Amino acid sequence: MFFRPKLAIIIPTKDEEEGITKVICSIPKEVLRNSEIIVVDASKDLTPMIAKRLGAKVIKVKKAGKGRQMKKGVKAARGNILVFLDGDGSHPPSCIPRMIKELKKYDVVLATLSLNKKTKDFQLKLLYSIYIPIMRKYFGLFGLKLKGDPLTGFRVMKKETWERLKLKSNDFLIETEMNFKKDKINTMGLYWDGRAKNGRVYNKEYFYTITPIPLYLHRREWLYLSLIHISEPT
Repeated sequence: MFFRPKLAIIIPTKDEEEGITKVICSIPKEVLRNSEIIVVDASKDLTPMIAKRLGAKVIKVKKAGKGRQMKKGVKAARGNILVFLDGDGSHPPSCIPRMIKELKKYDVVLATLSLNKKTKDFQLKLLYSIYIPIMRKYFGLFGLKLKGDPLTGFRVMKKETWERLKLKSNDFLIETEMNFKKDKINTMGLYWDGRAKNGRVYNKEYFYTITPIPLYLHRREWLYLSLIHISEPT
């Protein structure tokens, strides 16, 4: 009998051999029964080999880019519900069942790190006290109200929602683009406490993503999109 998965778990990766095992092995068994795991990989390390041994379908791409890799994964997906996970182990797949339930009421469900967690880690303190509050206020200007990180990569949506968004970004700006298209979807955020021990807090690409105002200086299309939203009557 031909198996058609209900869910497509899409994991864009680039040199994630230290985190990919934890990501795939942490997916709840009840989720795996109705899922396909698609790893879209641009690595030079052992990430694709590890993912394949753990049962994932691996799609190799020559050119890295989170948005580009997500699009490749969606194109290959047979499941109607799309689950996007980062490959570094920073997201808890245990949230997936609850996120799927919320799809009955929302088009897109985000899972983001809670701000209630106390930490001595300097990078996390920076994340909690500066970055997330600024991004929350920034995206709040466009109607996206979230308590946590508005640029989390942990997202669940139906394939029809993805197609309706008509996303153009091929890099780490893809979550930013989704958020700006708030008028096409209704979104909710779920929150978890803590962060995977081997997960990154941020890297150069992430800083590139979370500084949208400087980006506007050399990305005119994003400046134009921002001005449209700001000028819209409330």
